[in-house]
Amino acid sequence: MFVMAAWGMSEVSARMFCENDVMWYDEIVNLRYLCGLDKEKETFEFCIEAGLIANRYECCKCGKEMKLVERHDISDSFEWRCKSKVKGQMHDVKKNVRKGSFFELSRMTMNDILVQVYLWVSQSKVAFNMKE
Repeated sequence: MFVMAAWGMSEVSARMFCENDVMWYDEIVNLRYLCGLDKEKETFEFCIEAGLIANRYECCKCGKEMKLVERHDISDSFEWRCKSKVKGQMHDVKKNVRKGSFFELSRMTMNDILVQVYLWVSQSKVAFNMKE
């Protein structure tokens, strides 16, 4: 989506498929769309679909696929979690949904980051067009 904006498209309308590791969408993605996202759940789902955050993780203790758990006491409202027994020992492994992503080191909400990146890319495009 942001790659396309950098190519000179301020709105993206395409079908959902993956080609050369670029995700395409069957809806218009613009500032109105990003600002209209529910601040946690819809933004989170958008980021997963766009490949901006991981859609699965394996537990480092048991190798099983971790479950995505909704939590209302953390800023992103979700975390990856595995509660299993390994050799008779119970473990509870938690992983932040931002781990290994573009969002990992930021304290801003994912929605705020998406909006800021969109505005930056849009402004860069405007500045480039004015220069030309």
